[in-house]
Amino acid sequence: MLSVNAIVLGFISCTPQQKDSGETSPFTLEEQAHLNYMLIQPSEPIEADATNMYRNNPDAISLGELLFSATDLSKNGEISCASCHQYENHFTDALAQSTGLEITKRSAPTLIGLQRQRWFNWDGSCDSAWCQAIGPLEKDGEMGSSRVAISHVISEKYKHEYESIFGPLPNDIDSWPDSGKPSVEGWSDLSEEVQIESTRIMVNIAKSIDAFEYTLSPPQRRFDEFLDLYKSDHQQAYDSLTSIERHGLDLFLNEGRCVLCHSGSTLSNGEFHNIGLGERTWLEPLDIGRYDGIDMLRVNEFNSAGQWSDEPDGIKSNRISRLNQKTEQLGQFKTPTLREVSHTGPYMHGGHFETLEEVLQYYVNLNEEPVHGHRDETLQPLAWSSEDIDAILSFLQMTSE
Repeated sequence: MLSVNAIVLGFISCTPQQKDSGETSPFTLEEQAHLNYMLIQPSEPIEADATNMYRNNPDAISLGELLFSATDLSKNGEISCASCHQYENHFTDALAQSTGLEITKRSAPTLIGLQRQRWFNWDGSCDSAWCQAIGPLEKDGEMGSSRVAISHVISEKYKHEYESIFGPLPNDIDSWPDSGKPSVEGWSDLSEEVQIESTRIMVNIAKSIDAFEYTLSPPQRRFDEFLDLYKSDHQQAYDSLTSIERHGLDLFLNEGRCVLCHSGSTLSNGEFHNIGLGERTWLEPLDIGRYDGIDMLRVNEFNSAGQWSDEPDGIKSNRISRLNQKTEQLGQFKTPTLREVSHTGPYMHGGHFETLEEVLQYYVNLNEEPVHGHRDETLQPLAWSSEDIDAILSFLQMTSE
């Protein structure tokens, strides 16, 4: 696997053409490499993915948008995807632990930038957005429904929209029991046809939700305006920043080494790291992150290599077979995007910090004992002043306004 530095230096040759100003760039070659990598559109998929053949289907997108806010897909008729991924909160819910039928063990991450992700959920236990969408539908503490119950809802309320995309629903749904899923007693008593067809219906609506989620793009922010200027004129881009923003960008790219994990157009490498967070009284101590996530992905019937994938032998499915589980992954969680970061607190997988100031102060001190595993060796305490922290905050604000 290529090192971070090798990947970064590979982008040096991709430096955008500048206007002939007669001056050299105010950015070093390494800084240019990082900035060039950020130029990729955040809504551009990170790789070809044919596991959902309906992703670009306009009707599937419309149905997905409808179902994203549909509370009738939940057991109590009160919870939807939008309950935790709220439009008004930049597709988060502003809670340390999201709440469905019960309080969950983690914070709901924003959906912004999911096109640039290979792994989904904080532990990477899914490898597609449609796989991720299925989990809350049936999970007891979240929406708590079942594939059989969902099939009835689709037949009764969304039949026309569904059939225009996926074809006819089974004509005997009315004779099916009210509910049923593999984790509940009685599932094995259902006919094979009911098991397969109810699963197919749930998968199809998850793929329509996936199609809608892939249309979500981060708003145009000052950070994007800076990058647009940078494409044609490095000096003009540099001059567009205030002195405190320049200092913040410099710390982000250099001394702070933030860009090693918060890279690319979404300011996330999409991978997993243990940043050494200590205990929190409200969090489950046995949550070990990526280490368990690999096991869960491998056995997930909705992974990209499974029978419900539209490309079970493609790039994504082959990646599953190459995953290595090792103790180094204990306590690792996925790097979140910094897009809209000023609006998406509390922060970390368990809402560990209420404010960005608290997050940055943690990175300055690194004074907690990891609950599991060990802190990534790339992280070292930072000798930053309050002025430095203010500068980083000013830079991050550019991604959110």
